[in-house]
Amino acid sequence: MSSFTVKMSEKPILMTVVLLLFANLIILAVASVVAIALQADLYANYFTAFASAFRWLILPNSISQIDQSEHFSTLVLAIVVVVCGMILFTGTIIAVVTASLRDYIAKIGGAKGKLNLSDHIVILNYNREVTTILSDLMHSGTDTTVLILSDKTKEFVKEDLASETASMEDPANCKLRLVVRQGNPNNLQDLKEIALEKARGIIVMSAENNNSDFSAIKLAIKLSSLDIPKTCPIGIETDCYGSAKTIRQLQQEISGLKDKSIQPFSSRRKLGQFLALTIINPDFSGVLNELLSFKGCEFYPAEGKDIEHYLENYSRVVPVFASDKTYLLAESPECITQKRIAPYKTDRILPLSKKATAPKEIKLYLIGENNKIEYMLEALKTQKANVKLYSYDINNIEKFAKDVSEQGDENSVAVILSDDTAPPENHDLNVFLTLIELAKRKNYNERLFKVIAEILEPENQSGISEFHVENIIDSTKIVSFFATKLISDPSAGLFYEDIFSHTSDFSDFWIDKAENLFDLTDLKPFNSYAEFVRAVYNGSGKTLIPIGILINGKNEFFCEELDTQRNFTITNNDKIIYMALNEKTI
Repeated sequence: MSSFTVKMSEKPILMTVVLLLFANLIILAVASVVAIALQADLYANYFTAFASAFRWLILPNSISQIDQSEHFSTLVLAIVVVVCGMILFTGTIIAVVTASLRDYIAKIGGAKGKLNLSDHIVILNYNREVTTILSDLMHSGTDTTVLILSDKTKEFVKEDLASETASMEDPANCKLRLVVRQGNPNNLQDLKEIALEKARGIIVMSAENNNSDFSAIKLAIKLSSLDIPKTCPIGIETDCYGSAKTIRQLQQEISGLKDKSIQPFSSRRKLGQFLALTIINPDFSGVLNELLSFKGCEFYPAEGKDIEHYLENYSRVVPVFASDKTYLLAESPECITQKRIAPYKTDRILPLSKKATAPKEIKLYLIGENNKIEYMLEALKTQKANVKLYSYDINNIEKFAKDVSEQGDENSVAVILSDDTAPPENHDLNVFLTLIELAKRKNYNERLFKVIAEILEPENQSGISEFHVENIIDSTKIVSFFATKLISDPSAGLFYEDIFSHTSDFSDFWIDKAENLFDLTDLKPFNSYAEFVRAVYNGSGKTLIPIGILINGKNEFFCEELDTQRNFTITNNDKIIYMALNEKTI
């Protein structure tokens, strides 16, 4: 019996067929004995009776040849044999087909089996940033197929995405085709079945467990055995910067990784760098958010390194050089092909200011502690500012509010950090508690100091904005924007690293007042954005490229119709968004 059970488990279909055949043989044997007993004169022997019973079973219409008046009992027996056969065979076949169809539908719905996909984006693992990536792709202007391989079900992902998109202010402008497979991204067989070799880009998100970085390293090693072309960028998120460096080292040492475009990044470090940029200049937050999202202007890679070629010949892009390509600021991919009828040139120059600018003095009031703080403080040391730090434990909210309210001035920034060690529902609790305490102070609405609040849960943004905070840093959104940009181009990681770090060998991203940059004495209006861009480029000795201007808190980028005639004037307090080109660029 044990042996039979094992065989049934190993080969259920074959053993079921064998059982059916055995059951039918018993039915035929019994029917033959009964037929002889009922009509002994009709059957010469047992074998002729068995043959008749067999004919009834496989040819049910043969019972119509039985004379009802003379052989009624035989007719009843034949009908019983036919009914038993129908129950055993037809019923079983229907059950098997139904079960097979159910399994097939479940398999298709769960994206099981080897998938035939191409030009799709693959997301491995699932965390809070994934839904933001999906909603961002819905604004990319291009219909996109995204496959998610994680431990989450299709229903969970769809509910999560519905919750994310419900709060979107702008309607999506493209279709997102979503394929969700529940599986293990660290399982090589699961990876082989999702057509990675035909993917447009791959994002490995940090897993939601304590060993997420080790999991990312193991997954990077597994990717080495798969046939993924170099043209497919692979972004790998880690928590710690050391893990990202480990993956870069593995890429140099493992032969299967050398020919792949892997771009590891530390989400903690990126967020720390972003916070540092915003502390130095709060305008960075809004500008970078717009440039990293798919809304409005963004950077597109182009072959070649000739900035002047693009300045002269293209009417809807501003060239920004980084690493081995020229990145172009444009509204859409179509804009980077729009050339002028004739090259544009001007001898006009806007000279740089000769006034020496002292490093900015900043008093930083910091409350709370999370896993980004070390990277934020590290990044602050690389900025053009002298930062004096006043640090407070989250248990000292009242002292923090008292000190910053009484001592804070126009050079002060109050930064409130979220708590990533708390349960998700309490991630931003200390941010609310601190803002409530600050708002109690009588001079809060007339304050000179700026307030920056970092949140981890996007749904809390509307509540935080009620406190009139200058900058709300949505950490989830920043990481998802960065991850999405990494799969736009195999070399995108270097470019966006330059923007975040301000330690580049090629170009740095800055925002500054016009009076700190230029000599505006007797300045005449510019006829177009093209004239202004070229005048700055000429006057700076080809070291500055302006890409936009902040007007009443709104970003206006110059890629929008550079050649449109306008009376364009720069004033002392206008804030210029620009790229500073370093020696390797020129």
